[in-house]
Amino acid sequence: MDMKERTIEQEAEHRQLEAEALVEAQRDRDMFERDALDNRGPKK
Repeated sequence: MDMKERTIEQEAEHRQLEAEALVEAQRDRDMFERDALDNRGPKK
């Protein structure tokens, strides 16, 4: 494996990790918003 191949592989891995982080952040935000909406309603 030459340096160019290694760099491409590292870039792909980096993009994968970024994508996973974005998915996780979106899920957390969705859960937070859902909790905020649930807490806004009348008390049970």
